[in-house]
Amino acid sequence: MNTMIYAPNGVGANIGIGFAIPVDTVSRYVNQIIKYGPNARPSLGVSILPDQIRKQYAHNLRRPLEGAIIAEVVPGSPADALKLAPCERQRAGVLLGDMITAVNGNDIKKNEDLLCAVEESDADQAIKITVQRNCDPARVEELEFIPVQRKSLTSRAQE
Repeated sequence: MNTMIYAPNGVGANIGIGFAIPVDTVSRYVNQIIKYGPNARPSLGVSILPDQIRKQYAHNLRRPLEGAIIAEVVPGSPADALKLAPCERQRAGVLLGDMITAVNGNDIKKNEDLLCAVEESDADQAIKITVQRNCDPARVEELEFIPVQRKSLTSRAQE
């Protein structure tokens, strides 16, 4: 499904760059909206550190940080129940939060990998994640959670 075509002057002839969403993604979202209503996609209840910032931290630490680093945890979410730790600002800098490195045995290299893995899961189906606590490769844990609908998290965050 095409979503947009780039035209450098705003109107007129385009330069042949189109932006599209795969039809299987559209189908999955449409079916979820029909079945559960809007904003019902499955979620762990976290905000993730942008990939570019994760890469900067990896460069500064001189070691790879491949995965999705947790920036925030929604209170009352599955992530909160698992005691996942977000990044914290400290006087000396930033204490990195937990990093999700695999979902159901599939490696997570960037944020989109995590997003796709969670959103493509079946409703009410347990998801297994591999987590490096505070991005420490010596502190790896296997955890399991059942995702919740995103709309339930927004109501929890407002309470």
